[in-house]
Amino acid sequence: MGRKFRGIMAGVLGISMLLGSMGAAGAQSSGKDYEGHWAQKTIESWLEKGDLKGFQDGSVKPNQTITRAEFMTLVNRSFGFTSESKISFTDVASTNWAYSEIAKAVAAGYIQGYNNDIRPGDPINRQEAAVVVGKLLKLAGGNINDLKMFSDAGQIAEWGKASVAAAVAAGILKGYPNGTFAPQQALTRAESLTLIDSAAAQYTADQPTATPAASATPSASPTPTATAAAAVGGGGGGGGGGGSVTATPTPTATPVVTPTATPVVTPEPTLPVSDIPLLDIHVASVTNTSVTNGVYLNFDYSALPASMFGNGTYATYYVTTTPINSRDLKWVLQNRRALTTSPTYSYPNNSHVKVDVPSAFVPAAGDYYVSVILNAHDQTLGYYSQKVNLQPAFVSVSKNFVKLETGVTIKLEKQVVQSTPDIMGGTYYSDVVDVTYALKDQPGNAVYYSITPKYYMDVDYKWAVGDLLKSSHSLYSDKIIRVTDHYYPKSISDIPLVYETLGNNKTYNEQEYTIIFYNKDLQALSYYQGKVTQSDELAVETAEKKIDEISGKPALEEESVIMRASRAYSLLNDSLKAQISQSRRTTLENALSQLEMKKSSGPLGSSLPLASTKLTPQRTTFNGLILTAYTVDTISEAESISLYITDSPFTAADLAVPSVYGKQKFRGYDSLSVTGVQGNHYATVVIYDKNGQPIRYATQLIDFTVTAPVWDGSAVQIQDGVSLERDYSNGSRADYVIFEDYKKAHPEAVYATTTSRSELGTVQDFNPENVVKHLNAYNFTSSYPFIRLSYETEEALTGLTEDYIIIFYDQNFKAISYYIGTLAD
Repeated sequence: MGRKFRGIMAGVLGISMLLGSMGAAGAQSSGKDYEGHWAQKTIESWLEKGDLKGFQDGSVKPNQTITRAEFMTLVNRSFGFTSESKISFTDVASTNWAYSEIAKAVAAGYIQGYNNDIRPGDPINRQEAAVVVGKLLKLAGGNINDLKMFSDAGQIAEWGKASVAAAVAAGILKGYPNGTFAPQQALTRAESLTLIDSAAAQYTADQPTATPAASATPSASPTPTATAAAAVGGGGGGGGGGGSVTATPTPTATPVVTPTATPVVTPEPTLPVSDIPLLDIHVASVTNTSVTNGVYLNFDYSALPASMFGNGTYATYYVTTTPINSRDLKWVLQNRRALTTSPTYSYPNNSHVKVDVPSAFVPAAGDYYVSVILNAHDQTLGYYSQKVNLQPAFVSVSKNFVKLETGVTIKLEKQVVQSTPDIMGGTYYSDVVDVTYALKDQPGNAVYYSITPKYYMDVDYKWAVGDLLKSSHSLYSDKIIRVTDHYYPKSISDIPLVYETLGNNKTYNEQEYTIIFYNKDLQALSYYQGKVTQSDELAVETAEKKIDEISGKPALEEESVIMRASRAYSLLNDSLKAQISQSRRTTLENALSQLEMKKSSGPLGSSLPLASTKLTPQRTTFNGLILTAYTVDTISEAESISLYITDSPFTAADLAVPSVYGKQKFRGYDSLSVTGVQGNHYATVVIYDKNGQPIRYATQLIDFTVTAPVWDGSAVQIQDGVSLERDYSNGSRADYVIFEDYKKAHPEAVYATTTSRSELGTVQDFNPENVVKHLNAYNFTSSYPFIRLSYETEEALTGLTEDYIIIFYDQNFKAISYYIGTLAD
C-alpha cells in the first residue's frame, strides 16, 4: 500500500468513529454538545489527538449509542492494530467502510462473530464490551460470585459473566449508582471513549518497552537446524459478540505422540533483497502422527532479540511452491495466501513455535518454500525464507473400513471445579468421549482417533466421512477425553481438551460427533457416529436452562431459542417433565403460541410461515434502490432467496409466478437490487430450500423514492487531484481512488460514484454519460478522501487490468466532473 494512502487511511479512522453520516440537506448546528458533559475531558483529549474529529456541525453526540463496527475502529486506533485477517462475514461487504476495521479486529483476536455474521451496525452493549476488554488485556476470568453486588446480575449472559467479573475486578467497568450493571444496555460514544482509554492505559502498562527493528541482526546465511522444537501451547479463539463468547480455560489433557520420521531440511540461499532484513530464524519440518493429512513446522526464534517481539508485532507464515521474490517482499507477501498470522508477544518466553500445515497447503510430499514475515504497525521488521522438504502424514483407508455401532460412549458430564490461577471455580459441563472398548475390541490395532463435532453453534456443516478422511485433524490416543463444543468457528482440527459451560447455542443441545479410528500407520480402520447422551438430572437442567433463555423478544426473532427449549422439554418423559416448574412451562407454552401465531400472521396465512427478515432500503443509490434483507434468526434449511415487488399485499398467485429478479444464494444478509420502480410498493422476499421449495417469506411496504443524477453535458474531465491505487492483502486485491487533493480544491463536490468497465459489460457503454444512468451507490466525499473501487479474492484475478470512471456531483446531484483511469498490476 502506498505511503500516501496509508497516511490517508490513518488520518480518517477517527472520522468513521463517533461520526454519523450527514444527510444531503445538512444538519442543525448544535455546537460543542460535550461541554459540561461528564466525559468532557476525555472527549477533548481525543479531539486534541486528532483521533476524534466530530460532526460537521461541531458536535460529537456523546450520548448517542455506538455500533460494533465503530467500537472496533476505536479500539484499533487506540491500540495500534493494523494487521488484517481474511474475513468473509455475510453482513459486511468488502466495499463497506468497516471491512478493514473488522479484519483488524479479527486479526487482533478480540472479536469473532455470530455464525457467519459480525453485525457491524448493531449497538454494542456493556457485557459485549466486557468480553472485548477481557480479550484485549488477557484478563483471567473473574469470580462470578462477585457479580451478586449487582441487582440485575441475573440478566448477565452466561457467556459474559466471567468477562464482566474480570473487567469489574480490574476496575475497567463499574456498575451504576442504583446498584445495577445493565449488561444489555448499549454503550454510548462517551462511555466507549472512557472505557477504551482505561483499557489502553492498562494494556500499555502491561507491555514491555519495544525497541526499533534495527536492533535485529540480519544474517547473511542462517544455518537451519533439524532439532525438533518444543511446541507453543494452543490458544483459544477470541470473541466479542454476544451469544458467541466464553472463557477458554486450560487444557485438561494433552495426547503424547512420538514423531515417526526424522526432520528433513534443505537450506535455501539468501534471497537477493537488500532493503528488508533477513532474520536469523531456523525452521524444521516434522512429520508427526498427531495430525492427519498435514505436517508440523517448528520455528526457532532464539537467535532474535526479545525487543523484536514488542506490542503489535505479528508473524505471518507462508508455504508456497515457488520461492518468494523482491516483489513479494515489497508487498509483505500479501499477494500470497498466508498459512496463518499470530501475535508474537509470547515468543520471548518460548522461542520455539509450532505451526500446523494442513493438506490444503501441502497437497503432496516434496519441496516447498517456507517463509515468515515479522511486521509491527504496518512496518516490515524482517523476513526469513527456506526451501524445506515436507512429508505430510496422509491417511489411507482400510479395505475393511466399517461403521461401528458400539464401543463408544459420549456423555454430558457436570463437574464442580475449585478455583485455580487458570480456571475460574464453579460448575462446568463437558462432553466426555470414552473409546476404551472401540480401541480394545475392533480388529486392526487401532491406536489413534480423531473427533469432529457436527455442530458449531447453530451451523450444521454436514461433514461426510469421506471429506473428514481427506481433511487435517488432530489425533488422540487417551481412552477417555473431554472435548469442547466451541463457541467460535475454529479450525476443525483444533479441538482443545477443556471444560465447557452448558450455555451453548448448538442445535437443540443434541451435539453429535464423528470419531475415526486409525492404526499406527494412519490407516483409517473404522468410524463411529453418535449423539451426546444426558443423565435424567442433566436433561431436566438442560430443559430449564433452554427455557430460561427465552427473553421475550418478538417471537420470530428468537425462533431458534424457543425451538431449542421446546426440543429439550419434549425429550423428557412425563415424570421428568413434572420436575419443570409451572412458571417455566407457562413461559414455553406462551412462547410457542406466540411463535405460531406470528408465523401465520402474514398475507399468506398459515400456508407459508413468515420469517424474521427485515427489509431496509439503501437510500444512497442512484437510479434505483438496493434492499438489504437481514434475517434475524437462523434458517438452517435456507438455500436461496428471491424478491417480488407488488402493488398490493403479496398473494399465493404472486408466489406461483417466478420472480423477475431471479434467485440468489441465501446468506442471511442479502443485497437485492431494484430498478425501474418508483413510489410505494410491497417488497417481499421468499426463502427457498435446496429443492427450490418456498419455506419462509417476509413482506414489507417500501417507499421506492429513486434519486436520479443530472447529466447536462457540462461535467469536465479532470486529471489532477485524483489518483488510483492498488493494494494486496493475503491473496486478495483491492483498488482505491484517492481524491483528497481534488476535494480540497473543489468543496462543491459533495458526492461521488465509481464504476468499472467490467460492471458495464460493453466497451461502448464505458463513458460518463452512460455511467450516470446505471444503478450506482453514491458516496459522501466528506466521509473519506478515498473509496474502495473493487475487491477480488480469486488469486487468478489479482493481476488483471481494470478501467474506472469516477464522477463527482454537487449538492443537487448534478454531475460536475469526472476522472477516467486505469489500474494494472
